Amino acid sequence: MSIYVSELLPNPAGKDAGNEWIEVCNNGSQSKSLAGWKLQDASAKKFTIANTSVVPQSCVVFGNTETKISLNNDKEIISLFNMDGVSQDSVSYSGTIKDDQSLARATPTGELQITTSPTKGEIQNIITAPEAQMTQDTKTEIENKIIATTSQNGLWDVENGVQTQILTSGINMWQVILIGVCVAGILTALFMKVVIELRKEQSYDSRNRKH
Repeated sequence: MSIYVSELLPNPAGKDAGNEWIEVCNNGSQSKSLAGWKLQDASAKKFTIANTSVVPQSCVVFGNTETKISLNNDKEIISLFNMDGVSQDSVSYSGTIKDDQSLARATPTGELQITTSPTKGEIQNIITAPEAQMTQDTKTEIENKIIATTSQNGLWDVENGVQTQILTSGINMWQVILIGVCVAGILTALFMKVVIELRKEQSYDSRNRKH
């Protein structure tokens, strides 16, 4: 199958009218005329493609202003017929499609998958699952909050009785933890040093009193 439906955008952010689209691609080695070919939705509404050709390894995009096909946001079937009325391809989906999520195939014969990375007009689709995007966004948000907090408050390095503020803007969470461990080690070492000095002074005073 060289001509196939590659990607759909049923729910663009904002106004759907004029912004929905259907992408048809050619993964063959020769240009193909689509004149007289038809796109059809689940309600059997058809759009006849005019004098359009698609060159090898490229795609053409048909907007709903042109096709008059309104893609449903929950479930739909899009079929592609050649000029003789023979079915060439068919794709379907179901589920909740959120704003600016497209439905794309990882391969020309694969199933449609929801992706947060639409690739309008490009033959190579990028499948980014909404769950993966949410996980990455959440991780980034947490790291940004840590950086913002440490950048505002700073960490303190105490050495030889001198306090020097270490700003941590632009560092990651593990660097913050490492700095915290180092600070704790320095404070422990200073504490032990003070304890040793106090014991020395107490021992010296004790010997003096005996004499």
